Amino acid sequence: MAVRSLTIAKTLDLLEVRARSLYALTANVFLHRVRRLVYDKTFADPRYDRKIIANLIYELAGGTKRQKAPEWLTPSSAMQACADRATAMATTLWFDEPGQLPDLVACGQCTMCYCLLRHITGLQEEGGAYPPEVREVFDRAFGFWGRLQQDPKVLLTEAVGATC
Repeated sequence: MAVRSLTIAKTLDLLEVRARSLYALTANVFLHRVRRLVYDKTFADPRYDRKIIANLIYELAGGTKRQKAPEWLTPSSAMQACADRATAMATTLWFDEPGQLPDLVACGQCTMCYCLLRHITGLQEEGGAYPPEVREVFDRAFGFWGRLQQDPKVLLTEAVGATC
């Protein structure tokens, strides 16, 4: 088909398809690749060995294969449901529904607590004790974990002073 024979409407349709394709490529493939390169470089750096923790939003989602962790660190079904809602959201500049921001914040809080506890328990050597500073962080995170197991939004509601 010759370019000259295209109608204006057909040309605009083709441009729109091309623009969507370019957007999908940059928003998904390119950004994921850049993120992967940054993660690979950071986690391979010996200066950060055993000092860095990934805090990925989908870590607690149902069906996610998690790293080995103690049984007590298994996320509750309420946490998994919150993480499922958060990971189902598309990347956006604003929120369309009232529950989206609270779900994202609560999921981030649960995930950070989980990753921190998993990291600390992985540092403990057989029969060893934590240094006092690590023990304090562990105890606080463990306390939050128990509360978050019951209600993933408990820290958010306490901070805001209202029900989300």
